[in-house]
Amino acid sequence: SPRLHERRVRTEASLAAAAAGVAGLFATCTVAGAVYGLVPAPLALAGALATGAAATALALRWKAPGIAALGTVGALLAPALVGAMPTGTGVAMLAIATASATAVVVWQRWTWLAFAAYGIAAPQWLAWILLEQPAPLASVAVLVVFGALAAAAAVGFELRQAEPGLRISSAVLLTLNALVLAYAGWAVLSEEVSHPAGHLWLGALAAAYAAVGLGAVRLRRVSHELGLTALALAAVLANVTFASVVDGLPVVAGWVAAGVGFAVLLRRAARPGDAELAQAVLGGQLLLALGHALVLDAPAETMRAGDATPEAMLALALVAAGCGVSARLAADRDGWGAGSRVVLDGLAMTVLAYLTALAVEGPALTAAFAAQAVVFGAIA
Repeated sequence: SPRLHERRVRTEASLAAAAAGVAGLFATCTVAGAVYGLVPAPLALAGALATGAAATALALRWKAPGIAALGTVGALLAPALVGAMPTGTGVAMLAIATASATAVVVWQRWTWLAFAAYGIAAPQWLAWILLEQPAPLASVAVLVVFGALAAAAAVGFELRQAEPGLRISSAVLLTLNALVLAYAGWAVLSEEVSHPAGHLWLGALAAAYAAVGLGAVRLRRVSHELGLTALALAAVLANVTFASVVDGLPVVAGWVAAGVGFAVLLRRAARPGDAELAQAVLGGQLLLALGHALVLDAPAETMRAGDATPEAMLALALVAAGCGVSARLAADRDGWGAGSRVVLDGLAMTVLAYLTALAVEGPALTAAFAAQAVVFGAIA
């Protein structure tokens, strides 16, 4: 079929034949090595690697979606179709096919292939690590390999050709990859090894996304917004990691401190996109802290004046102080700064009023509200 295609003879038929041959060779290598054991596993993997290299070369040389659709996608489905999943050899075959698909995605910029490859491969390797429960190191290796391939497919669009703005498909794939890796890593490591291993995985994943984001914002070929998306995902993963390690009042304190830090970044942001990221994460941090305080530390349905614990009152005080300080730090930003000050100050006053109602009652509460009104009026 390559000879026919190169000579422009029956081009469509040659493409179909090549695609069918690629999928068939992958299936042959998989069933011979992983299912029946007719050939040693290393030899079967070598054959799959050679087949993947040939499929990648043909798809790139011919710029043929048919090869990608029938050959590459068929190769991704081969381990499941021939009964090699879930096995370690089948996962290795799947990794080779995924790497081949990723190379085609990066070079040809076919968005549909990126999502097709992820949608076909992810359920297979997830089933292996969640159902078969292999050794922890094997699970981590699978998570790292497939996670790196998905990130390469997402960022590789921009590496081939500079993008003026954010590609929604890249952001969606990067986000989906983060969610799947976080869930799978925590589910496997927190049960199979020990609780700290799950914390370490979440922290390492947050650090990896932070590294991707920092590297992307420094590369001119990669859209600045995609780097900011990776940094935002790193912030979300860091919040989840922090909440999984500590409990109670330290969670509120940490989230408030992170919010104040992003208020500082907002003040110093040089680009509109940087300011929007800092704004979003600042609001998210303070809302997380407020939600934790109102739901877990000082829920309204169980709190009455005089019954609030010191921890509950301190949690509310931290949220109010964080909102007030963040308003002072972020208020100099042109455009958004004025609105942010109003929103953050209003949130701080609301939380402070709730805190006051928990601390005192009767005439003392009236006097406290009046005093607060005088102070706020003087500040205004």
